[in-house]
Amino acid sequence: MSLNGPDSLDGHTNVAQYTASAGFEDSRLGFAWKLDNPTLADINSDGQLTKKEAGTVTVTAVLTIDQQETELSVSKKVELIETEVVSVNIDWGALDYNYELGDWNPDNHTYENGGWEATTENGDHITVTNTGNTEVTVHFDYQSVSGLEEVTGSFENNDFSLPAPDDSTESK
Repeated sequence: MSLNGPDSLDGHTNVAQYTASAGFEDSRLGFAWKLDNPTLADINSDGQLTKKEAGTVTVTAVLTIDQQETELSVSKKVELIETEVVSVNIDWGALDYNYELGDWNPDNHTYENGGWEATTENGDHITVTNTGNTEVTVHFDYQSVSGLEEVTGSFENNDFSLPAPDDSTESK
């Protein structure tokens, strides 16, 4: 007897077809499909396996005669590889600002202690939260709009990595 189908389902494949052969033809023969760990995958009566979670399962084709299972079977270990999901949520805050001139200094003819201020608390924050299952690298970069090249910007923390989330992961 033989069992045919992939040895693994990679991160991009969630369904695979398995077939079995007894080595000879007889209209009374068939196969019952079984898995040793149905929490990781499902297999239907036609040998189609659908991955649910990462891990290793053993696919078994049990020879049937007139739909009655026999003691003859063939098995294959199949590696179910986790799908890498890159996903982030971005909260832009209000990003609304007021400009304060500050205090006039008559000695040097300039304003001091002025500048841009966010109009709401944390309104100048951009928060990135990793919602995928793999580490992501974040890079913020300011680029001027054509015609407004005199306007500049920067970020306090413009390069950082966010690990895959677990119960203790916080966003930045």
